[in-house]
Amino acid sequence: MPFVFIAGFIVGAGLYHINKEANGESPPTN
Repeated sequence: MPFVFIAGFIVGAGLYHINKEANGESPPTN
């Protein structure tokens, strides 16, 4: 389903952006 793929991509990009902002634009250190 293209819609599911697009929705997943948007959610993933959003979480990635939130994670970067939370880390102060620094690479995550897991």
